[in-house]
Amino acid sequence: MKLHSNWGAFAALKRGGSVVTWGHQERGGYSSAVRGSLQEGVVALQSTYFGGFAALKVGGAVVTWGDPRCGGDSSAVARTLAGGVKALYSNTCAFAALKEGGEVVTWGKPEDGGDSSHVADALASGVQALFTTGGAWAALKAGGAVVTWGSSTRGGDASRVAHQLESGVKQIYTSVASFVALKEGGAVVAWPDKLPDSTVRQLAAGVCEVCSTSGAFAALKEDGSVVTFGNPYSGGDSRKAADQLAGGVSDLTSNSGAFAALKSDGSVVTWGKAEYGGDCRKVAHELSEGVVRVHSNFHAFAALREP
Repeated sequence: MKLHSNWGAFAALKRGGSVVTWGHQERGGYSSAVRGSLQEGVVALQSTYFGGFAALKVGGAVVTWGDPRCGGDSSAVARTLAGGVKALYSNTCAFAALKEGGEVVTWGKPEDGGDSSHVADALASGVQALFTTGGAWAALKAGGAVVTWGSSTRGGDASRVAHQLESGVKQIYTSVASFVALKEGGAVVAWPDKLPDSTVRQLAAGVCEVCSTSGAFAALKEDGSVVTFGNPYSGGDSRKAADQLAGGVSDLTSNSGAFAALKSDGSVVTWGKAEYGGDCRKVAHELSEGVVRVHSNFHAFAALREP
């Protein structure tokens, strides 16, 4: 059984492909209108944060229910969702379906990207993956081009860096309100935030991995150094750990508000919100050597040491 939830309701996908719902009636806890479609054949579920559910069925049909303002009503695109969908995505109040052939279909709150009509031609084919912030979307196409839509303050408008997103992007990372694209050759492109020139120069090449919290990013470079940017309170400011992050880092881990860097000598460096693990002074002696991996949940870290 796989359990999904939104702000007020739950939906459980059972082993045989049926779905059971409960909770706030208007947010999807009551699914009697689509009960017949949820008795069998469901292979995946998605939910918007504020009240919609979507079920992907065998054959690629999509069934929706819950708050109509948050994606529970997909009648406007029902014909397009009747088959051929291979993956579902969601954010705060909108859904996106990726179809065989790379077409993208959206519905839900227009401000959160439920309306993608102005980029419909670009989303008609060739999309390989979708990424979302709290209210915007980025589609990665074959060849590394990126298409964006949704809330302009959360990354839906990438016009400032559009020339850098025309090709060569190999991965996209997100925070609550920002996108970062990692390009072939290790260059990083960020939007809608405008980064300081000094940070842009550091991110112009050589980045091999990017990690994010709810409001900040950390980029691991090939030389083992780390560059951070974004909300300083969520890990965007790493000046207190600058000397330790100048080299020797082998892996990055994050949670909602802090980062942890595993170094090649088995030590761990943390920064960001103290209450989320950004301050590890109480266990610093246990993190000075012998750590082989760092794990995280929403607001804490756990380090696995050599036996």
